[in-house]
Amino acid sequence: MRFLRRPFYPAAAAITGLALWLRLYRLSAQELWVDEAFSYLVATLPTGLDFALVDPSPPLFYALLALWVPAVGASEFAVRLLPALLGTAGVAGLIGAGRAIVNRRVGLWGGLFAAVAPTHVYYSQEARAYALLMSAILLALWAFWRAYRRNRLRDWVLAALAAALALGTHYLALPALAATVYLFAGVRESRRRLRHAAALCAAALAVLPWTVSSLSYQWRVLGGGPPIDWMRSFWEETPPILAIPKSLEILGLGAQPGLIPLRLKVLTQVEFPPALRLLGLAILVALGIAAARSVAVALRRREGGSTIEAPGDPGPGDGPDGRVYVVVALLLPLVLLWLTSWVRPIYVVGRSDVIVFPAYALCVGIALDHLQRFGRSWIRPGPWLLLLLLVPIGWKLHGYYAEPAADWQRRTAVAVSDRVDSGDVVLFAGLRGAGVLYYLDRLGTRWRDGLCVDEVGRRKYGCRLFPLKTEVLLAGRPAGGSARSAGELAAELEELLRDLDAERGGRVFVAYEAPTGPPPRLDELLQLLGFERGGSDSELRIAVYANGPR
Repeated sequence: MRFLRRPFYPAAAAITGLALWLRLYRLSAQELWVDEAFSYLVATLPTGLDFALVDPSPPLFYALLALWVPAVGASEFAVRLLPALLGTAGVAGLIGAGRAIVNRRVGLWGGLFAAVAPTHVYYSQEARAYALLMSAILLALWAFWRAYRRNRLRDWVLAALAAALALGTHYLALPALAATVYLFAGVRESRRRLRHAAALCAAALAVLPWTVSSLSYQWRVLGGGPPIDWMRSFWEETPPILAIPKSLEILGLGAQPGLIPLRLKVLTQVEFPPALRLLGLAILVALGIAAARSVAVALRRREGGSTIEAPGDPGPGDGPDGRVYVVVALLLPLVLLWLTSWVRPIYVVGRSDVIVFPAYALCVGIALDHLQRFGRSWIRPGPWLLLLLLVPIGWKLHGYYAEPAADWQRRTAVAVSDRVDSGDVVLFAGLRGAGVLYYLDRLGTRWRDGLCVDEVGRRKYGCRLFPLKTEVLLAGRPAGGSARSAGELAAELEELLRDLDAERGGRVFVAYEAPTGPPPRLDELLQLLGFERGGSDSELRIAVYANGPR
């Protein structure tokens, strides 16, 4: 392609600009879904620290969001702008890392792919930590490479800081950082090994205080470890033998209906014609073969090559090979996730695997750079193969952007705000709470200590999550409702209804998730406590229980 003949920096700027536009386009079209609303509540609630302590990941993104929202705003666009900018920075960083680790062409090709990749666009438009995680992992991979090449103390300090940034964002960064072990290959000089180990230990120690506090809080409040059992169902519903192949497909083409059990907002609702999927898979296989051939050529050239034996700056032909480093950074973390999940499932296809996206994009760059060495001028296969890949990618992005906007949570919040009076209680069953509470907050109703306080209408009514453990987790996954006795749940429900004004005929509003109606167990308990089910709104999934306890 012509732009590869132009100066490096203008081309890099153009790719970064494309990435920014794709990540800002229709950024606020969809309402915040439950995970994004959870991020907002953690960052803004006075009790957000408690919620962060039960989250199975460190709090760096929440801390950034807590600083971001007061300065920029609480709208969907404002909340998602932070990850959009982080994702754009990740694309720019990928260009620079590709240039440093392999060459300029790999950086530009890999950056162009990352700019348009549906998975990267999606996570850059989601108010969660994954855009920050991908960028932090990329920074760590580049920083460790730089430290090994230069072996200066300040470079190793930068590597330690980058690793701490990645681990402070998510513990899944650990298998990604394991790829830096490849840098030991061909290194006999012990100083580099000691500095590598010291950098990783320093990063782990930086995160250790939070990890200990979080685990202690979870055992004390929840009676168990991190709430990650929900991952087991996704692992079991995904044939384990196909986990890594599906990850490689999703990282290249994006998710689609029926491919994985995980719901990725609107991305998993975009229909993908089988012919386009086959075309995309064929191109990805061709790129994989080209990347493997490039690595094989690099290894053959290094046979019998020198090793690093002194602390000086090695020459370009010494030490670990950049292409092999990138491939290791792609495959090793996926294999570690896969092996670990046979004991404790943590591999969620379409989510956990984003830790290897930076290496995946660089592998695409390596493949396209290798293909550029064949043929002459306009008949070289690299640009044409990328243009063909843009056909399925473009279809996926078009469907992603064109998906009709959902406003279910917003309309539910409006209905609650209009219908609920002081002395009533709203129970959020399952995963309904976070999203509705976010939009209630936007309407001027603050959630504090189990109460919703309308600062405009001066109303105060109960807002609770059922089961109560879900209120502690908030993020998450309804915990233990079916396995507990009726007496325990009834006592818990009475606690949730403590703010009900029975003397004034207070009503109970249940916002439920399943289209069939409120959870049967909750419906039964309310009736046992003397409530009768009255009107309901099946579209918004709100049921009203009236006549007070008898």
